[in-house]
Amino acid sequence: MRKRVKILSYFTVVVLTFTMLIGLTSAVQAAPSSDIDLAQQAGQLFIKQRTQVFPDWVGASLSNPQTYYDLQGQINAYLFSIQHNDQTIGRIVVGSSLYNYSVLEAGNELPPMLPSPSEITTNLNRDLAIQTDIKSFGSPQLLYLGYDSCVAVYQIQGQQVAFDLLHRSFSIESNLKSSLTPPQQYAAITGTGGVNPNYGVYEDLLVPLEGMANPSIPQNQRNNNNCGPTSGAMIDEYYSQYRGYAGFDGWPIDEMDLYTDMCCNQFLWFNGVWPQFAGPGFVYYAKTCWGGPYSFYTNWDVPTYSEYSTVQAYINAECPIMVLFWGSAPYAQWHYCTVRGWWGNNSSGNDLIINNPWGTTGSEAFVSWDANWADISLHYLQPN
Repeated sequence: MRKRVKILSYFTVVVLTFTMLIGLTSAVQAAPSSDIDLAQQAGQLFIKQRTQVFPDWVGASLSNPQTYYDLQGQINAYLFSIQHNDQTIGRIVVGSSLYNYSVLEAGNELPPMLPSPSEITTNLNRDLAIQTDIKSFGSPQLLYLGYDSCVAVYQIQGQQVAFDLLHRSFSIESNLKSSLTPPQQYAAITGTGGVNPNYGVYEDLLVPLEGMANPSIPQNQRNNNNCGPTSGAMIDEYYSQYRGYAGFDGWPIDEMDLYTDMCCNQFLWFNGVWPQFAGPGFVYYAKTCWGGPYSFYTNWDVPTYSEYSTVQAYINAECPIMVLFWGSAPYAQWHYCTVRGWWGNNSSGNDLIINNPWGTTGSEAFVSWDANWADISLHYLQPN
């Protein structure tokens, strides 16, 4: 297929004074410095090899390593800030020795902040009806449970409560579930080894980047579990701008209409988009756009590990894919993104290149297929 020249625009990250993630409880053993060093080397190599896709990473370095644990108390990952010209321009999560120091995710979002005492007291009352006047809650244990799932666990009033660092909400610690491939399964599919070598070739489509909290979207639809229609809108914008399907209405009308056609937030017992409504909603919208009709085909499945080659085939055929990350907790943790590319195809690891609609502007990220494939569903939306 014809290769495209990728031109990316990035928001400028202003350096803010924010609360850095602090140490773990004394009951948790600190990570060996040699283990952190190997993870940092792997992350630095990963960034160096991907500057063609993320040009802002040229000359970037990693700093402020934070140690993360799994639900069994084992060190499973390290989170680093990506620094360039004394600014934080992103974050990267590198697996521990359990994951052969593979990069599990990386992108241009800022590292998550721990909650302030006032945020803890307010959100505890809001989410769990726990009222407390305590102003100091001690150091939390930090957990990494899969893509976009960083959690801080606190001991409050004799019980373990978990604060989702992305969604800024509390749940009971016993309700947490990891979506990360277990270490034994990961080792079986990736083999053994240390720092990853060059991942090889990549394919990256020019899929526009949008955010589910964008102020151009009506307030009643904005940031209300509308990652499904936002991801779908990125795909139809791609077909409109780069594939000649000029009848799509463009952002933000695409998102607003898909919000209805995908039945987003229309059921009292479920917020967001049911998997079975995502593809058909996209197809219905495509057929009813002015300037149409456009004939699109859709199907979706929960993939097997070997389907990475299927993902590659769709991207190589210039067809982006909606992906639903099943998350680490209840339905509110389910999250749609758009797969726009791939990077990999050897025993050292396979990556998805995604547009993540979270936030106002969205963000671009690499996500490890090896670590996340078992907890996603793929939605294929291609011209008939």
